[in-house]
Amino acid sequence: MIDDVNTNMFQIFSSRTWRLSPKRLNLIVFAKRVRRMSIRATEVGAIIRWSSYLVATRKSPILGELLSSGANLLQLCNDIILRQAQPQLKLNLSSCATQLRACLSVIQSLELLAEIYARDTYGNAGKWAIITTIQIAKATIRIILLLVFDDGISKTQSIVPLDRGHYSEILKLQEKFPSCTDSEC
Repeated sequence: MIDDVNTNMFQIFSSRTWRLSPKRLNLIVFAKRVRRMSIRATEVGAIIRWSSYLVATRKSPILGELLSSGANLLQLCNDIILRQAQPQLKLNLSSCATQLRACLSVIQSLELLAEIYARDTYGNAGKWAIITTIQIAKATIRIILLLVFDDGISKTQSIVPLDRGHYSEILKLQEKFPSCTDSEC
């Protein structure tokens, strides 16, 4: 079925003067599926997160952290896709501040994974080198956000996760009342 969708998407886009790579087509199909089935995307993320708790052991903590980091990154990607689909929630991705916030979220998601990998690969000195590098990078991004963009100091995540229950209610209302906007409803 996925091949059929990819083939159909490829036929649609190959008729234009430019062509998209198969990877780009897969991203387009993924984005459409996330928009169409946001609750299912949330459930997949929750399954990955819970499996990270089940897999994590003292002998192999990197596998559990890999799944946990993957779940965080998947949630971030899905949230960005869903926010771009709704004008009320849309992020200005061309804004430098938004890109820095997204970068900070990615760093925070991968932070512990990098620390565990460095400890296992390079020992205690490598672990502390990675921790120092990551903390300097995060502090630099936060200082730029504070001084250049007047973003303020926050204790929460850079890009707050989307409330999927509220998002699905908005979609249901928009299906029932297609001409109705939030200000009119």
